[in-house]
Amino acid sequence: MKNSSNTTPTPCPVRPYSLRPAVLLWAALLIALALAANPSTAPAAPAKPAAKLPLLRIAELATPPVINGRISPDHVTGQWIHAARLTGFQDFGMRTLPPSKLQPTWWLAYDKTHLYLATYFPAYPKGTIVAQVKHGDEGGLNPHADDILGDDHVEIQICDLPKRSEAVTKYFYKIMTNPYAAVVDQRIEWSVGWMGYEWQSGATVKCHTTKNGWSMEMAVPFKSMNHLVAPANNTQWFIQLANANGESPYYAWQPVLFTDWDHMASIVFDSHSPVFQLLSLGHVQHGQMDVKAAIEVPRGQTPVQMQVRVIGAAGKTLFTRTRSVPANGTVTALHFVKNGLPVGGQGQTLNILAWQGHKIIYRNTMPFDTITASELKNLYTAIAANRHSLGQPNLSSCYYQSYHTLTARCDVNILEISPILRAAKILRTSIVPLGHKKPVVSADGVIQPDGLGRIQVSTGKLPLGKYQVITQIIGSHGQVLASHTDPFAVKHFPWEHNKLGEEHIVVAPFTPVKVLGSTLHVWDRAYHFAPTGLPSSIVSLGRNMLAAPIALTGTIHGKKIPLVGTGRPTWTHVSGYSATVTGQGQIGPHLRVTIKAKTEYDGTTFYTLTLTPHGPAQLDGLSMVIPLHKLMNWEAMRSSGRDMPYGTVSAGTPDGIFWKSSDLPAAAFIHDTFLPYCVVSDGRRALSWAADSDQGWMVSNHQPSFLLEKHAANQIWMRVRFVDTPSVIKTTHTIHFMLTAMPMKPKPADWRYRMWGLPNAAFGYRAGWQGSCMWAYGTGPTISFYNQKQFDTLRHLLSADRQRVRLAAESVPGPKYPPVSMWYVSANTWGYSMPEYPTYSGEWTGMTHPPVNPQRSYINFKSPFGVWSTAREQTRGGMDLIQSAIDCRVYDFDQEQKKAGMNGYWWDNGTFWTSGSLIKGTAYIRNGKIEGIYNITLMRQMLKRMAVVSQLNHITPFQSMYAHGEIGPVGGFVNWLWAIEGPWYLNSDKVDLVQNIRGGLNGIRTILQTYQGLPISMDNNTQDQSSNDNANPWQTRSCLGVALLFDVGDGWNGGINGFCQQKLVQALNRFDYFNHRVKWVPYWRTSRFVNVHGGHVVTTLYLRKLRGQTPGIMLVLFNNGSRAATVSVRANTKKLLGLARQYTTLHDLEHWSANPIPMIAGRWGGITIPRHDFRLMLLGPRADGN
Repeated sequence: MKNSSNTTPTPCPVRPYSLRPAVLLWAALLIALALAANPSTAPAAPAKPAAKLPLLRIAELATPPVINGRISPDHVTGQWIHAARLTGFQDFGMRTLPPSKLQPTWWLAYDKTHLYLATYFPAYPKGTIVAQVKHGDEGGLNPHADDILGDDHVEIQICDLPKRSEAVTKYFYKIMTNPYAAVVDQRIEWSVGWMGYEWQSGATVKCHTTKNGWSMEMAVPFKSMNHLVAPANNTQWFIQLANANGESPYYAWQPVLFTDWDHMASIVFDSHSPVFQLLSLGHVQHGQMDVKAAIEVPRGQTPVQMQVRVIGAAGKTLFTRTRSVPANGTVTALHFVKNGLPVGGQGQTLNILAWQGHKIIYRNTMPFDTITASELKNLYTAIAANRHSLGQPNLSSCYYQSYHTLTARCDVNILEISPILRAAKILRTSIVPLGHKKPVVSADGVIQPDGLGRIQVSTGKLPLGKYQVITQIIGSHGQVLASHTDPFAVKHFPWEHNKLGEEHIVVAPFTPVKVLGSTLHVWDRAYHFAPTGLPSSIVSLGRNMLAAPIALTGTIHGKKIPLVGTGRPTWTHVSGYSATVTGQGQIGPHLRVTIKAKTEYDGTTFYTLTLTPHGPAQLDGLSMVIPLHKLMNWEAMRSSGRDMPYGTVSAGTPDGIFWKSSDLPAAAFIHDTFLPYCVVSDGRRALSWAADSDQGWMVSNHQPSFLLEKHAANQIWMRVRFVDTPSVIKTTHTIHFMLTAMPMKPKPADWRYRMWGLPNAAFGYRAGWQGSCMWAYGTGPTISFYNQKQFDTLRHLLSADRQRVRLAAESVPGPKYPPVSMWYVSANTWGYSMPEYPTYSGEWTGMTHPPVNPQRSYINFKSPFGVWSTAREQTRGGMDLIQSAIDCRVYDFDQEQKKAGMNGYWWDNGTFWTSGSLIKGTAYIRNGKIEGIYNITLMRQMLKRMAVVSQLNHITPFQSMYAHGEIGPVGGFVNWLWAIEGPWYLNSDKVDLVQNIRGGLNGIRTILQTYQGLPISMDNNTQDQSSNDNANPWQTRSCLGVALLFDVGDGWNGGINGFCQQKLVQALNRFDYFNHRVKWVPYWRTSRFVNVHGGHVVTTLYLRKLRGQTPGIMLVLFNNGSRAATVSVRANTKKLLGLARQYTTLHDLEHWSANPIPMIAGRWGGITIPRHDFRLMLLGPRADGN
């Protein structure tokens, strides 16, 4: 999330470095680069190259190191003595050098076959290590490998491509490991959303732990990265190295996002390079610089120069010294000392450069800030808050308030544990009322040979009060070897089991359900049902999306037998809210099939397929085919962060299967190939498939249960295999799934103004979006405000901000719409200081009393609602979306609307998930394995209840979610999609938006989700956003051009060049583009109206046929080619506007002139368009009459 407030800090919504990209704070880095670009002249020849991004030249080893986890850089054993060595890593969150006792050290080298890396990471406090993950991703088969991000771990990223920008547009490698030497390795194709866990590095990794820290040694074979031998001399690879204390802090060679390859370091392979080793920096933050280095220059080479400079905040050189190292084949120690440096404030840099002739051996510019005593205290407090001693067993408990259940776990197979604890066999847990000694619940369990123990016990309904869960490891003689206590409370809350929003009303702007014969109608869609209960046609925006009726086919003894309906479908429970149709049929003589389809007013149909045998019924297969016509874009999802496949089927795509669910990597709690979500679209309309689980299916673990197939005549078939394993059905089987036709509802009148961030339809109170999260960080607001005073504070803030934006609206032309107020929320986080925490932490978070993990930027932070003074107020955790969480959120939403006038939430949520809990009903057992149940239906229920609450409260709802995610049947109760983060951020200044997303415009057309029919705004982050008015912001132009091609907003929250966006808005006003009655004709539907000759230019049209205005046409000519193009245009305005005459004048709306574009031989020519840029042309008069 971007920080649009100067008063609110911005923590990353999930993790700062590895998962969710946050906005890069450029200032410190840009200052450092600017200073580094102008070093002083070296005191002696040869000339010194200008310092730029970090670079390290690494030498080839004659003898590879022994990979055993015990780094030996000294002269005695000498395993890493000839490897390059570096320190001076920066704190990612603070963008500065951390204290020296927290600094990691790295070694790098290579030989003919391997790249070698080693690191030592000091532990703080001493004797503490956080490590739980013992197994790597195993080629994508271990879905829990992502948990390594919560461990102490290291991250290595490598791009072996010629250009930095290709790392994002093509691929890069990532390897992570922890003190257990568990390896998570990926070949990430970021522009595709493919995280690449199936790649296996083949790395040999060993680790060693002590009370002072842990070390890691790694050998990565070049062949795993498709290099038969080591790279040739002077080959440059781009690289990032990072060490992490659990989730925070991160110490990185370059403190940038993991996709910001434009600012990452480089290594250069050089078999005969001098060996450079940077050993320490001293305490430069406190004015005590003590830079130690060692350099070995082979005999016969040119001497190496090393320079150390300190630049003050004002740009003044505070220290500079250069030393020369002779080429004598021995190690020369260098020492640069300066005490009493007049440092202070921010923006200071330590610059180190080593060079040999014109070759750079090492360079780095390290920003550092003076760290005060209080800042140091906060830093050490935050780090130490969630650390535990090395060798201590892991003990935890989970009390489930709603389910009257307690679980306890232990792990005694951990690093450095004592033999006595490792040999323990008994785990004991008990619940004791606070102030008492006698437990009210107690149970013992067995610790298995692998060191894991688990207990589950029913607690019954506990009386109100405070309790403790005491979890113990019991020795062979009954003695307590280890004990852990978790406090909790049983307390009632006003939101429990509420029914808010469950009223059966049709919320605006939906229209009531209507049934005519066998056809059900909802807004702009119609479903015609066959006798089977399955649709024979699904019409959206006037066109049937089905190429043929949806068919269910069984296989019995090798013979395919289609479902044949018996009789006519019957309707029940018909109302404006919903209607249910039931069809019946037979597959073979012994299997009756009943299909019940309940369609609600948003157009989502819930199907219940029931298989009833007449005696034992053989069934070898059962598939449903959904044949779609002229919908050629597709997207699927099973696990956010691990997969997001999408694509476009073209005329050149061969017929047959082009994608299958077995292609996906493993997902948590899914042991087969089940696919919960898929959508096929044409950019304007779509059909989505969704299912919470494959419960009731009869499928194998390896065969694909969901396939996409191309067939002749522009058809994509969804094929769902409910049964792929020969089975004898003896009892009833029930299968559930959902189909949703889109778009789902009309856009509001203000949508274009609001999506472009114009004052005409502004957003209200923004302070507090950023990371404070409606359900994170305890003081405001939380799920339940503490008192009326906090509601009053929020109401005052909203009221004042609404007044401000109303005043701003008075200064601009056009209609004025009421501002909407919302609060940023993270859909799956909550704050540990919330009043619900002591009672519901177990079922929401998974632990009775999770350890705190305060974020440093929130320590003693002053918000409008109070001071975040405790570690729990500064900590948040994941929150499962279960019924109690939904009841809590809906209740609080209702309270915030009634007591403060809030419109809605800004959901930081991009996907569905499953927590895989049998206790909570988010899983079931099949073949002895726990299979997860996704929360699609639950998420839809929550948002629908909030929409109903808004209508009953007479408040205009405003809920937004990611456009770059999967929302499907949830979309009807969302009011805005935002395309943000991931591929929408241009982290390289070498690519534009079309290059940044795989598939170019086709990829954008798929993942932008315009087919939802919801207002969409892109929130791009470009490298040219700060360029001045006279610059050429080509990245911003590519984003704005895409926005106009797809009729979405851009620039509402900054992130692109503001000058450019404002100029475009002025041009669009000349046409009256923001009027919601202006019709969008997307570029894939304009070829019969407009002909463009020259280049690869696509044209989107906007038609203005408004009362009181002369009709007009706006053409968006977007150059989708690889180079600039000069084109000519012909347009049939009579056909487009239904006019009696043809327009003959064409004007440039952005660069207005009274002189039109000349027409020659019926074409307007000489129109030049840069690559991935656009021209905005007008046929007809301006809307403003000028």
